[in-house]
Order: sequence, then C-alpha cells, then structure tokens
Amino acid sequence: MLQLPNFMPALTQAGFFMAVWWACDAVAAALHLALPGGVIGLVSVTALLLAGWLPEARIESGARLLLGEMLLFFTPPLMAVLNHPELLGWTGLKLAAVIVLGTLVVMLAVAAVVERAIRWESARTSPP
Repeated sequence: MLQLPNFMPALTQAGFFMAVWWACDAVAAALHLALPGGVIGLVSVTALLLAGWLPEARIESGARLLLGEMLLFFTPPLMAVLNHPELLGWTGLKLAAVIVLGTLVVMLAVAAVVERAIRWESARTSPP
C-alpha cells in the first residue's frame, strides 16, 4: 500500500498563520490602524515566540510549508512582467531607478527631520 506523507499538521499550522493574519487584519480595520494585519500578525507571532508562550515546534512545519510554496505568492507580479515585456527594457530600468531614488529621497528626508527633532528636543531640555 502506498504511504502518503501526513500533511495535516502542516496544513493545520498554516491555517493558524492564516487565522492570525485574518484576526489581526480585522483588528487593524476595526481600530483604523495604519499597519496592515499581516505586519501586526508577524509582530504578534514573534512576540509569542520570544516570550516562550508559543513553542517553535508548534508552528515549524506550517512555516516550512508556506516558505516552500513561496513562489505561489509571487506568481501575480511575475505574470504582470510577462504581460508587459517593456518592463524588462529601458522602461523597466527607468521605473526601477525612479523607485530606488524616490525611496532614498524619502529615507533621507525622514532622517533629516528626525535628526532635527532630536537636536531641538535635546536643546529644549538641556539646562542653559
């Protein structure tokens, strides 16, 4: 008789990850948070793991299953690139440059504002 591997623990654990995402997404929507439910779920599961309340062994096979099938999560962007071959030429290179430069400008602007705020705060609270 052919012995099939038992995928039920991995599927159950993957279902746990989906339930956490769904619950955190509902909380984020109900509280009008700027963070998506996936990020809140990631922080929640990480906190549970670090606190020792959630043993790693309880979610390991589900995490391995999801990581092993990661390509499925990237199929829609891949299909968009295949449907728009111009993204693989100069247009795509220019688009990538704009995205990278835009991200760097935003990061530098945020760093400058934070630096100014820290200097202002320390000048305000330090004795004359």
